[in-house]
Amino acid sequence: MNKQVSQVGVASLVLIAALIVGTTYWQTWANAGLADRQDNAIRLVAQFSIKRGKIYASDGKTLLATNVSKRVGGQTLYFRRYPTGPLFSAAVGYSTQTRNQTGLERSYNDYLTASNSNLDTVFHSTLDRLKGSTVTGNDLVLTLRPGAQALALRELQGKCGAVFAMNPATGAVLVMASSPAYNPNLIEKHYQQALRSG
Repeated sequence: MNKQVSQVGVASLVLIAALIVGTTYWQTWANAGLADRQDNAIRLVAQFSIKRGKIYASDGKTLLATNVSKRVGGQTLYFRRYPTGPLFSAAVGYSTQTRNQTGLERSYNDYLTASNSNLDTVFHSTLDRLKGSTVTGNDLVLTLRPGAQALALRELQGKCGAVFAMNPATGAVLVMASSPAYNPNLIEKHYQQALRSG
């Protein structure tokens, strides 16, 4: 009987030690990797409660990405909409709930969500949080030219390929179009359909 009790005690100590080691690993070393994963639900809700900055073309008027607010579970969440549809999708990418981000939406995510370490951004986002108002991200103005972009996509219509133009003196990207193009507003819908059918 004593031998069985001591075996159970040793087994329990081994399990507790494994639990402590596992918990320590996930809380310290693996924590950063888990927080940055695109499928992290906590991060997604936190990110969609921030009003992402708008994205404009080089003229500062053509709106490429904006937000639509929706009440979900008593909380206001902000979802992306792309007024120009597929016209700038090759460069801008998309930001959705299930597919997360691609393109400039991903590479400028910290800037668009006011999470970057720019002093002005830190000051204004902290002020918004203290006031209890919605944190608003920074707007982004691109060097893409709407007229040239539309012409490039029109010329690519029905063909597979890409058009890329830049200013060699400054490195500014003026046109970035590819065909076939996709409508970033429909990514979420098409992804859900693919899940149901597959």
